[in-house]
Parts: sequence; structure tokens; C-alpha cells
Amino acid sequence: NDFAVIKKITNNSSRVYFLDYQNDFFYYYYGNYTPVGYYNPCGAWIFKKDFVAFLQNLLKNNYYLVIPNLEEVAELLPSLKYNKIITENKFTIIKME
Repeated sequence: NDFAVIKKITNNSSRVYFLDYQNDFFYYYYGNYTPVGYYNPCGAWIFKKDFVAFLQNLLKNNYYLVIPNLEEVAELLPSLKYNKIITENKFTIIKME
């Protein structure tokens, strides 16, 4: 059911990055998505500025950032530039348009 919501909101896009420090691997695996980036899980990023730059680059390249737990990553959002935010069920999804 989670994946049906994600696929609906992202228009069934393969350009999806799961911004979840604890369970991102499971979203990639069970959702049949390809992990993105050098460091996975996303909690492996050591420096916030590098992680923010990576996320911003994903947004510039038409990726959806899927956030299952907004409180977990709230400190990153003010550093990102995006213009679309969708909240459905437990997911918050941000994107540049």
C-alpha cells in the first residue's frame, strides 16, 4: 500500500530518493527502486553540507525526495530549494518543477 501511494504521487517515476535514516534500504528493495548515490543508507553521509548538496543536485535532476518521517529530516529542509511539496498518508514528497 505504501508503494501504491509513492508511485501515484511520483507518477510512477524511477527518479526517487528515500530520505529515511533508518529504513531507506527496505524502500528501495521492496519498492523495486535502484539506490541512488555513493552513500547508502542516507544516514552514512558524514557532513551535512555535502549531503545537502547531493540532495539539491537530485532535485535539480527531477528526482522526488520521499520522506517517510518528516521529523527525522526536518533540519535538512530549510537548506534545500524546492517548490512542490505533497503530503499523503505518512509520506512527504518534495520536488523541483
